[in-house]
Amino acid sequence: MARTESEIKQVINDSIAADPAVSALTTNTSATAIWRLFIGVFVRSIQAFEILFDLFKSDVQLMIDSMRPGDELWVAQKAKEYQHGNSLSIVDGKPAYATIVPANRIITQVAVVNRFGQVWVKVVKGEARAALTNSELTGFSSYMNRVMFAGVEVICISQASDKIKLKVDVYGNASSLEALKLAVPDVLRSFFPALQLDGSFQLSDLESELKKLEGCNDAVVYDVEHQWQGESVWYPVTRRVSPVSGWFEFAAGWDIDTPGVNLNYYQQ
Repeated sequence: MARTESEIKQVINDSIAADPAVSALTTNTSATAIWRLFIGVFVRSIQAFEILFDLFKSDVQLMIDSMRPGDELWVAQKAKEYQHGNSLSIVDGKPAYATIVPANRIITQVAVVNRFGQVWVKVVKGEARAALTNSELTGFSSYMNRVMFAGVEVICISQASDKIKLKVDVYGNASSLEALKLAVPDVLRSFFPALQLDGSFQLSDLESELKKLEGCNDAVVYDVEHQWQGESVWYPVTRRVSPVSGWFEFAAGWDIDTPGVNLNYYQQ
């Protein structure tokens, strides 16, 4: 920000006072002394330069702000700006909402993937993750095709979670088994929500989380099966699996609480 004339003048006077060779030339105290006139010229010249530089920075910032990089982060940000029920306008030459309505911004999580020459945008709404309704997905798809670059094919995906079935053998100290029977289900329930949207499920990651529990000496995840929306077959998972929908949940009714059903506890 440009300094005031008084601020610039003070800096010059302080510099003169600190230099004996220069301060000796300022003994004339007349208001019209030539050295005072020079200072006045310099002060106004410096201030004019700083004002022009501020204007230049504003212009550059305006150009930066108006740029559309089109990378994955930009696409994700535009997705989160979708306002369900509102129509786009042309603002400063770009499609945008004339009025920002935070309550209508329903997208909470976004994953963007470049695949097969297309941009896949996977989204969910709500803190607990839920798929968009048909109406919401239609509106969102229309919005994304408006704000994206011409010629870019956007595939918008928001569907029910992929489902997981699994079994776990937990090995612990004799004194810790009862506590583990309470703690292990909590770890399982929090594991999938903690994965980022479109994050892969790796069996070893879940085993590592279980081994962090006090008294747990080992944990083995096995008999893992995976299914996604529209698919009737359960597919085995041996090491790692990526979600079609972008997120995982346990299959409806899959018991992760009752010892001896899908979770087994052994003394070791």
